[in-house]
Amino acid sequence: MTDKKTAAKVAYWYYTKGLTQGEIAKKLGYSRQRVNKITSSLVSGGVVDIVIHGLDDPAILLELELERAFSLDQVVIADSGSGGSILASLGKKAALFLDDYIQDGKVIGVSWGNTLSETIRNMRAFSKRNCSVVQLVGGLSTSEQAIKPDEIVRLLAGKFDCGYNMLYAPAIMHSPQARQVLAQQDMLKETFERMERCDIVIAGIGQVDQSATLVNRGYLQFDEINEMLSQGYVGDICLNHFKADGSLGKHSLSDRVMGVSTDTLKKIPAVIAIAGGENKAQAVLGAINTGCVDVLVTDTALATKLSEIMDSQLKN
Repeated sequence: MTDKKTAAKVAYWYYTKGLTQGEIAKKLGYSRQRVNKITSSLVSGGVVDIVIHGLDDPAILLELELERAFSLDQVVIADSGSGGSILASLGKKAALFLDDYIQDGKVIGVSWGNTLSETIRNMRAFSKRNCSVVQLVGGLSTSEQAIKPDEIVRLLAGKFDCGYNMLYAPAIMHSPQARQVLAQQDMLKETFERMERCDIVIAGIGQVDQSATLVNRGYLQFDEINEMLSQGYVGDICLNHFKADGSLGKHSLSDRVMGVSTDTLKKIPAVIAIAGGENKAQAVLGAINTGCVDVLVTDTALATKLSEIMDSQLKN
């Protein structure tokens, strides 16, 4: 058993002077294992008190609250009250997070959309060794080049100076049978197999309403979207549409989407969802309920709305 004076000196050397456990062991004539045991018990033994500065920041408290409530690895909140657009602030915050998060040797899957495009556009151009990028959703017919899945893949691969795998097929096929036949082509099978090996996925979260991009681009008709709304669908991740409770069910796009499945997403170590604006609260909750999301990058408006919904559910 270590006396209090020795424990206090060890604490001073370790925390104030920055000595290693090996250096402390040499000074005391102890084994390194014994010093490790002493340093491990400094807090529980009342020798050291840990004070964390910065936890009075409302944004940090809200991040921790949402991480705990929804069992997420991380929640990252961008300031949506700074006067700029939500898309701009969200893209910069997500880019800053991803610049540090993505390490060498990772296989990164990406979906599509304005939020994802803005995020990757803001990321640093920094060569990543042995990384590669995978397209998770087939091509979309749109004049907006920035939101197309293939363009987003090329943009990120260009930032990292790495290779990539394309999914050379339409995002939505005319029938489940057509999707099944095309998915068996060797070139597409290779990309689907690569999806299974993703370490990280970066995806936006879409919502189900008449203003959805899929409606604007003619992939869904108004009667189809209204039917989905009546069935309880609230959003999509990588074009996998889900209800508020996270279930998928059957709808007009079922079995016609050429892209990564939720089963695959659940197996990937880190799925990072990026979404902002309080109007997406139900879609984000549904996405979390699918069990696919590990990290949420959002803005203060949406984070506050999620907290309010959570508090309301607890009261009821």
